[in-house]
Amino acid sequence: MIALMFIAVAGIYVVIGGLILKRISSKWLKGLVVVIWILIPTGDEIAGHLYFNHLCSTEAGVKVYQTVELPAEYWNAQGKPRFYVNPYGRNRLRYIFPNNTIIDAPQFEYTLEAKPYNKFFHIDKETIQISDREKGKLLGEYSLFRYWGGWLDTQIFSMVHNSAITCDANDLDSWPLNIFKPTTQSRKGNK
Repeated sequence: MIALMFIAVAGIYVVIGGLILKRISSKWLKGLVVVIWILIPTGDEIAGHLYFNHLCSTEAGVKVYQTVELPAEYWNAQGKPRFYVNPYGRNRLRYIFPNNTIIDAPQFEYTLEAKPYNKFFHIDKETIQISDREKGKLLGEYSLFRYWGGWLDTQIFSMVHNSAITCDANDLDSWPLNIFKPTTQSRKGNK
C-alpha cells in the first residue's frame, strides 16, 4: 500500500514537472528547471551527506584531556594492556583480564549519551565519556555521528527500512587505552 502511494505521488510530481517544462521554450532554462525539480526532494540528501562527512573528519573520534597511570600488573612485558575496559552497572568501569580476573574501578565513570545534533539534516551525535569521579574531571571522550538520510529517507523509505550510517569507528574498542597508560616506573622496568 505504501509503495503504491509513493508511486502515485511520484507520478503526480513528474506530471507537474512535465506541465511546467511545456510552458518553457528556452533549452537552458528547461535544463535548469529539471535540475531544480530533481533537487527539491533530494537536495538535503546531498548537503546532509557533505555535512556529515565534514563532522566525521573534524569532530568525531577520540579526545583525551588527561591520562591515568595504571600499575605494572595491568600491562604485559611489551607495555600492551592485559585487560580490556568494560562498562557495567551504573556508569562504572571494570578491567577484565584474559584469566577472567575482574578489577572494578568505581572511581571512573563511564557515560554514553546519544542525542540529536542537527535536526534539519537528521544527524545524531553519540558521545562516550570517561570521568574521574573523585577528582570531578573529564578524562576523555569518544564521539561519533549518525546520519539518517535526507527527507526521502526519513519520511518515505523509513517505513521500509530505518537505518543510519555512522562515522568510521575503527578505534572505538581501543580508545580507553589513550586514557589509561602504564606508570612511568612500569615502563622503565619493561625496557
